[in-house]
Amino acid sequence: MGPRGSGRTVLAAGPDLAYVEVAMQNQISPTNRRSSSDAGVVWGILLVLVGVFFLAARYAPTEVGQLGWPFFVLVPGLALLFIGATVRSVSGLLVPGSVVTVVALVLAVQNTFDVWASWTYAWALVVPGSLGLGAALLGMVRHDRKQTEDGMRAMLVGVALFAVFGVFFEGILRVSGLSFGAPFDIVLPVFLIAIGAALLAFRLIRPRSGGPLT
Repeated sequence: MGPRGSGRTVLAAGPDLAYVEVAMQNQISPTNRRSSSDAGVVWGILLVLVGVFFLAARYAPTEVGQLGWPFFVLVPGLALLFIGATVRSVSGLLVPGSVVTVVALVLAVQNTFDVWASWTYAWALVVPGSLGLGAALLGMVRHDRKQTEDGMRAMLVGVALFAVFGVFFEGILRVSGLSFGAPFDIVLPVFLIAIGAALLAFRLIRPRSGGPLT
């Protein structure tokens, strides 16, 4: 009776175990297949870009390589943006992709016009500008409104810092040796006065939080 009982237990448990195994496979296998597919897409894009990079570096004319070398920084940045936007599991690549892309664009302008001293204020486009851009894009992909708004706010801060420091370093100190002509010499101080007056007026007119209106 003992062996028969144990035999019946094994036979009864066999279908249950098989059912559990099938259920686990049905739950796990789609995730595994998706991860494998995402990895294949990422590696495929990277291999194509690496191949294009080596071909361009090998056969591009010398003058193109001298003037267009920021292109070789721009392509990886755009690749990271594309992968981060299309492959949900690696959407975090949107942040470094934004940083690399913005750096490449700044380098392209500096290399074209020979204004390397503009790094004295162009840094604001990278930090916090490009970080904010990446965070905003990441929030859009993940449907996170707060992250998108925070990223846009950081990006606008970067653009504002770029504009203010750019006016100071180029308009007053002329770090790049650029001349904007006599009209700019008048517009610049008027612009600074207007901005300062607007900030003062906003601060003085806005009622203090929690206090009575005066």
